[in-house]
Amino acid sequence: MVADEARFQAYKKAFLYLGSETPGKIWLEVGAGTGVLSLQALDGGHAAFIHCVEASAIYRQIEVVLNSNEHKGRYKVYNARIEEVELSPVETKVDYIFSEFMGYFLLHENMLQSVLIAKDRFLKERLNDKDDAMVNQPLVIPYSCHIFLAAYSNLAHSEEMLKGFIYS
Repeated sequence: MVADEARFQAYKKAFLYLGSETPGKIWLEVGAGTGVLSLQALDGGHAAFIHCVEASAIYRQIEVVLNSNEHKGRYKVYNARIEEVELSPVETKVDYIFSEFMGYFLLHENMLQSVLIAKDRFLKERLNDKDDAMVNQPLVIPYSCHIFLAAYSNLAHSEEMLKGFIYS
């Protein structure tokens, strides 16, 4: 994630876009990895508290990253799949969910379903108040994705790959 400057900057822009509307808000990161996106949200003052969910052993790095940047007490780490997580009794709902779930070809890491489960279980409901400037803001980041696909054929490559294959 960190090595992919375009994706990293896209999240930074999304957090900046939400800007001053988010201080005091509770966030949830699904598939937190090493916690670099949580760090970005906390450093920018966008989140008051973040629930960091990471199922793999890399979850240990989240505390190292966030504590070394003076964010102790502003996050909670869960070493589990989002489907198994129960948030603290005080905060059972969050204001924003973010996740770097794409991988290549958008679905490779197979985390989209987990993000949707997190949205259904943990995202606060928004009132449709005309005076609320945040009503039209995205609550899940990223909030839309597109897959572009084009057919391609390379006859020479196909023949090389199938050389020696018996068709019967």
